[in-house]
Amino acid sequence: MRQKDNDNSVESNDSEIKKPNSLSDYIENNSKLISVLGVFTALTVFSYNLTIKPIGNILSFVFLTITIIVWLELWTKFPPKPSSWRLILFENVLSFSVLGIILYWLLAYREIWRAILVFPIWVLTVTLISFLITRFNLLEKITGFKIAKYTFIRIIFGLTLMILIYFFSLFVSAIISKPINDAFDSMSIDIEKIIDFK
Repeated sequence: MRQKDNDNSVESNDSEIKKPNSLSDYIENNSKLISVLGVFTALTVFSYNLTIKPIGNILSFVFLTITIIVWLELWTKFPPKPSSWRLILFENVLSFSVLGIILYWLLAYREIWRAILVFPIWVLTVTLISFLITRFNLLEKITGFKIAKYTFIRIIFGLTLMILIYFFSLFVSAIISKPINDAFDSMSIDIEKIIDFK
C-alpha cells in the first residue's frame, strides 16, 4: 500500500510539474500548434490573391476554418489556473488576434461570404449530425441492425445524408444571407467612417 501511495504521489508530482503554468512552458509544449496557426493564418490571406479567384476564395475559407480549429485546440490547452500573468496576457492577446483576423476576413472579403455561405452551414450541420449519429448510435437504434458492418449501405446512407443536408443548407443560407451581409456592410461602413474621421 505504501509503495502504491508513493507511486501515486510521484505521478501527481510529475503531472504538476508538466502543467504549463508559465508562458515558456506553454510555448514549449505547444510550439508546433502555434507554428501551424501562423502558417494557416498567412495562407488565409495569401490564397485570396490567387489568379483563379473561385479557387482562391474557397481556399481562403478553408484555411480560415483550419485556423479557427487550431486556435480552439490551443485554447483548450491553456491551464485552468495559470500562475503567470504573462500566460494570461498571451491567452487574451492570441484570442483577440484570431478573432480580429476572423472579423477582418468577414468584412474585407464579403464577396466570398456571399458566395460560399452555404458551405460553412453545410459543414457545421454535417459535422453535428455525424457526431450525434456516432455518439449515440442512432442508426443502430433506428434500423435495429449494425449498419457499420455493411460498407456499401453505409456509403449510400452517408452520401444521401450529405446531399439532403446540402439542400437544407442552401435553403437556410438563402434566408439568412441578406441580414448577415447587411450587418457586415453596415459594420464596414461604420469602421470606414471612424477611420476617415480620424
